[in-house]
Amino acid sequence: EPPAIGGSLLFKRFDLWLGSRTLSTLHFDNYENLFVQLVGAKEFVLLPPSDTARLVDGRLRKAYATWQAQEEGGPGTFRRERDGLSDEAVLNYAAYDIDTPGPQYAAQAAGLHRSTVVVQAGEVLYLPFGWWHQVRALPGEHGLCASAAAFYEPFFVRLQPRSMPRPGPVVPNPKYRKLCERLGLDSDSEEADTEEPAALARNSDRAP
Repeated sequence: EPPAIGGSLLFKRFDLWLGSRTLSTLHFDNYENLFVQLVGAKEFVLLPPSDTARLVDGRLRKAYATWQAQEEGGPGTFRRERDGLSDEAVLNYAAYDIDTPGPQYAAQAAGLHRSTVVVQAGEVLYLPFGWWHQVRALPGEHGLCASAAAFYEPFFVRLQPRSMPRPGPVVPNPKYRKLCERLGLDSDSEEADTEEPAALARNSDRAP
């Protein structure tokens, strides 16, 4: 019988998204995510954390895409404008469009391990920490797309100062140490019993 660990997860927040034709460009989150589709559907392009080195090229400002319909009644498309940039520089967004990479990223894009899934209304998708995802909304018959997500503290974290231009190493989240000990998943090595991970967590940046 699987262990009942649901009650031990550390809840962070609950988000509700309402929209129509939206696009969330390729990125990863620093949480465990239980994603629920309510109305319409959403298409997820997924890539594993092992592709991170192929996708990150320094800190970037977020680029927001807007939907633009075709003048002659075509399907329309998403476009990124110069004024759609965030002020914050982050590490959890891809440096290039994986569908149309520039010449300098062609080799990296060729080595990506991508898969695509469509989450329909009433379905749940589990997105673990560090998994890259690009999300395109597929509205229902009335033009509405609605989703919800419950975010939890991640089982793993990247500990690094804000000045680092690349993602740091992945380590177990010290906030779940007692849970791992209870489940017998803790290491017997002396290194696992040191306070270094907790100290790093206090002094490092875990945000993207």
